[in-house]
Amino acid sequence: MGPGQPAQRRLPVWRLSLLIVGVSCLVSGVATLRNDPDWSGWLAGAVGLGLLAWLADADQRWVEGRQRAHAPPSVPERPTQGQGRSQA
Repeated sequence: MGPGQPAQRRLPVWRLSLLIVGVSCLVSGVATLRNDPDWSGWLAGAVGLGLLAWLADADQRWVEGRQRAHAPPSVPERPTQGQGRSQA
């Protein structure tokens, strides 16, 4: 990869597994609700949506952490007149 191109990252096995489980729970929940509106369909759909939401949140936190880690250090602001030390 050349400079300026974003780094590709591989999806860890555990995240891929949870993604597959989340999607399959959501699909089976919807299929169950279409055939027989029962509590098991709602439960499977809720578990699927919960897993997918958790994965999205974890991925967003990972991206933000990487951005903070590679950001240049911030320069503290210098106190302006009236801030900082009092002039007596």
